[in-house]
Amino acid sequence: MKIAHFNKLTLIQRLKLVKENGIYIGARENINHFIYLFSLDALYVEVFMYKQLNQIQWIELQHNQNIISEYVQKVNIQNLFD
Repeated sequence: MKIAHFNKLTLIQRLKLVKENGIYIGARENINHFIYLFSLDALYVEVFMYKQLNQIQWIELQHNQNIISEYVQKVNIQNLFD
C-alpha cells in the first residue's frame, strides 16, 4: 500500500481496507474520540470514532512517533515472560 493511494481513498474505502487487511495494535482516547491504531502493510492507520455518535469520523495515516509510542506504552508483554 502506497501513501498516495491510501490518501485518495474515501472514508468507506479506507474502512473496508482496514477491516479486511489491518492488524489491530491498540487504542487511546481523547475528549471526543476513541482512536484505534492498526498496522496496514508497512503503515500505521488511526481510526477515529466520535464518542457521542459511536460513529467513525475519519481514518488517517499516522507518522508521528510520539503518538505511536502512546500505544506502545499500553502494551503489556509480562505474560510472555511468565
